[in-house]
Amino acid sequence: MAGELGHATVGHAESIAGADGIEKAFAALGTSGELSALWCKRDRPPYRAVWNGALDALAMTVATTVHFFDPRCVVIGGGLSRGEGFIDEIRHAVTEYLSDPFKAILDLRPSLLGNGAVVIGASALVKGSSIF
Repeated sequence: MAGELGHATVGHAESIAGADGIEKAFAALGTSGELSALWCKRDRPPYRAVWNGALDALAMTVATTVHFFDPRCVVIGGGLSRGEGFIDEIRHAVTEYLSDPFKAILDLRPSLLGNGAVVIGASALVKGSSIF
């Protein structure tokens, strides 16, 4: 099913779903703080609106990636990926955008390497070795 370009959603997800975009959205509401603390308040207004927008943008991006490449697994990185309930919420949001054949096989999980994944991978490339 890879290459299902008819299901593509176009946009700039990083400006909405990335840490900087989320922080800007909260700043526009006069709210600031650590994203992990703001995530814990996600069910309260006005937090819910910001998080819904961020989750929706990330969900569209993940679903588009799944439709294009048909990966066996999608790994979500960043500090929030290990936030309580984050993977469950993003999995539900992604499912809303997936075509039926992909819904049953979506394997979405948080990065085991956390925020250090890029540095660890780059170090392994420089050393010419695998980290596993």
